[in-house]
Order: sequence, then C-alpha cells, then structure tokens
Amino acid sequence: MFRHIKTGYLPSKASLLALAISLELKPDEIYSLMQKAGYVLSNSIAFDMVVKWLLENSQIKISLFYINDVLYELNLPLLMTREKS
Repeated sequence: MFRHIKTGYLPSKASLLALAISLELKPDEIYSLMQKAGYVLSNSIAFDMVVKWLLENSQIKISLFYINDVLYELNLPLLMTREKS
C-alpha cells in the first residue's frame, strides 16, 4: 500500500481507514490523515458512524478484526476485503 501511495495512488476510504487502524493511529490522527486524502467519516452513513463510534468510544484497544466483527454483525461492508460494498 505504501508503495502505491508513494506513486500517487489514492486508496479508497475503507483502505485508508484500515491502514490507519492497523498502524494504531489515534482517532484525531486518523481524521487528519483522511482529511488530507479528501475523505471524512460522515454522520449520515451507517458504515462511517459505526467506525467513528468504535474509534471514539471504545475502552479497549481497537483492532481491524474487532471493527470487522462489528461491521459483519451489522451487515455492513468490511474493511480491507475484496468484497464489493
């Protein structure tokens, strides 16, 4: 992913979120990174609201697997999968 980004490739919002979460960035760092790429987490899209809530309100260390488990249970698209949203 880093190699692609260095060559000017703009990852999807889900891919960028997955990368930031995997790097264990703090929520404000994730939002800043996403804003620089031209993305935001919307308060009107279910997927965005769930991810945002988990990032901001979880008392445990959030992992990509945990977020995907929650998204799966809510029948929402998963982060970093090959499935079409």
